[in-house]
Amino acid sequence: MNLFTRLVDNYTDLNWVASQGKRLAIPRNRFIQRIMLYFLITGNTAGTVVLSDNTILDWIPGIRLVKNGETIVNLAAKDLAFTNCYDKGRFPQVYAITTISQTGVTIGEANLTIDFMLNPKNDGDFYALLPAHMLSSLDLFIDWGAAAQATGYTITAGVCKVTLKEVALTKEDLAKIGNIWAVKWTATEKTIDAAYGTYLFPIDLPTGKVIQRAYLNVVNNTVRSDAEIVDPGFKLYDADSEFSRMCWIDAQHALCDWAGIPSSPGSFPAGGPPVPGRIVGFNSLGIERLSPLGLNATGYKAGDLRVGFNTLAPTAVSKVRLITKELS
Repeated sequence: MNLFTRLVDNYTDLNWVASQGKRLAIPRNRFIQRIMLYFLITGNTAGTVVLSDNTILDWIPGIRLVKNGETIVNLAAKDLAFTNCYDKGRFPQVYAITTISQTGVTIGEANLTIDFMLNPKNDGDFYALLPAHMLSSLDLFIDWGAAAQATGYTITAGVCKVTLKEVALTKEDLAKIGNIWAVKWTATEKTIDAAYGTYLFPIDLPTGKVIQRAYLNVVNNTVRSDAEIVDPGFKLYDADSEFSRMCWIDAQHALCDWAGIPSSPGSFPAGGPPVPGRIVGFNSLGIERLSPLGLNATGYKAGDLRVGFNTLAPTAVSKVRLITKELS
């Protein structure tokens, strides 16, 4: 087998246009193991500058990958950053300036990846890949935010440089590997409309495939929050079995232990998580700890598999976002 890394020449097709989506046709030459995205945003700052708790990630509300007309990645930049964090055991590289009276400077940048491996920590993992050379079309879409996406910031330009990590496999390689999994990343969101006990605030999980990851992002009035899910937390279940039941904070620390993320002071993304060892408002259902492949949902029908939460009565607009990685 041979590995190749290549910058996509026409990445400027994705250049920022305020509140618009941009499309880039991805080359289809080999298997793709990883798509690396480097975002560089330039502009001006003035007066008081205020970033969201996701820094510049909210300036990129949509990242989609479509193969042969089927959407196989549909995430916000913040979804991708947090999944990168736990899949790789390190915090993503996200930066933004907070000084005022700056003109024509880099005001933010981020390095994110779309991974098609079973284990993104292992560059020698070829058990899940994107067979780009077998596709008739493969398109990346970036949805950009407004020019004044955050208080005190004005975007004047934005770039997304796209680099592919490709793999060429021989017939002998394919025979040794056997089945190669296809990966799909999606996110669904549900608004908390009241206080619920006994796990009566449910969200259905996708069915028909193997679920390898199931992450959670909870916000209150757009700000990530740990207060909306109250003890005894949440449980993952079907009609016959209860796969996991955990308090919210306990599950966060279990996720960090699994991912190998050390405790560190500071605020995300510069210097570590807001609370040592975890990211506020972000969690996991624990599927990643069931087995290397997660949870087999191929035999379920829609509505058979769900997670139930105990929730606080909302004081603003509170939402739970479920981010899943499926294998087929």
